[in-house]
Amino acid sequence: MRLRQKFSKLLQRSRVPTAYPIAYPCGRESQSASSGRARRPICARIRAAASDAAAVGLFNGERLRQTGVGGIANHAAHFFARPRAGRGMNKPRTPRELKSFEPLSACIRSLATRGARDASRNLWIEGARSFIAACDAGLEFEAVVCSPILLRCSVAEMLARRLAARGIRRWKLSPEQFRQVSMASRASGIGAIVRQRWTRLDDVPRRSGLGWLVIESIRSPGNLGTILRTAEAVGIGGVIFLGPRPDPFDPAVVRACMGGIFSLPLVRTSAEAVARWAELRQVTLVGLAPQAPRLWTELPTETEVGLVLGDERNGLSVEAQRLCGTLVRLPMTGRADSLNVGVAAGVAMYELVRRSLAAPA
Repeated sequence: MRLRQKFSKLLQRSRVPTAYPIAYPCGRESQSASSGRARRPICARIRAAASDAAAVGLFNGERLRQTGVGGIANHAAHFFARPRAGRGMNKPRTPRELKSFEPLSACIRSLATRGARDASRNLWIEGARSFIAACDAGLEFEAVVCSPILLRCSVAEMLARRLAARGIRRWKLSPEQFRQVSMASRASGIGAIVRQRWTRLDDVPRRSGLGWLVIESIRSPGNLGTILRTAEAVGIGGVIFLGPRPDPFDPAVVRACMGGIFSLPLVRTSAEAVARWAELRQVTLVGLAPQAPRLWTELPTETEVGLVLGDERNGLSVEAQRLCGTLVRLPMTGRADSLNVGVAAGVAMYELVRRSLAAPA
């Protein structure tokens, strides 16, 4: 009764038109005085808008007016968003629990920042190829976002329906709404919020793939995406990131690798842990450095190889060079003093491919 009385006062204060359906917090449907058609209770609409807006930090009158709730939103928003015992109203919501487009859009846009990705352990993928690759790799989906008018890939549409049948929230947006959340230059009509997938160094399988890739630091997301795409193409067993700086789940990296990142085991650890792991697994760590005395064709063949890549400008740090058992270089006869790190990594990885193909069966 107290809740109903408070709500009645809010209705009177907001001056809701008599033609608009009036419903109380008990959830009872009412009919419009003008049309006689049953509509969704005002209470339910306000509760969804207020709680969703509060969940993503958009809690103000202007944003709530955009949800179509009307003038009552300004009065009822704080009442419904207030933490209540046993309801968990003050807990942040996951993408599966959002109920309107505005907080969904804010959630997707926030994943463009490193801090939001690290805090939520989610990432935003977009495009039919990346979406299909994520499904094939068995990633955990939080939400699927599609625009049926823009989507032209029947396979991606079928996979989206399958995910919805499994209980994954599927959002159907208009082309204008999808372009608002899209981070690509051309909206493809399909995207998803998925969970990041990392592998512990101790869980990496032995003798997996062609070898290993160890990345100390790559500044350019485009270079990192190209390297990861090449690593997946040649059959590299996994990628190990030294320290927190490289971010393989940056949207630009995910776009550049064209979905190749989803099937690669990704590990983040320290240089000391990699040194112990390499000694235990008998993996020879080989660094690419322009001042190295040996050529890239002299890569060791008796043990498994882990290629170590450094920064585009400064190359491998002193600590990373100590980590390596040997250093190799790519010869340059022109005037350029260095090669693009993505090109150098690709040449070295395909040297491993050439050796594996030339080895006797």
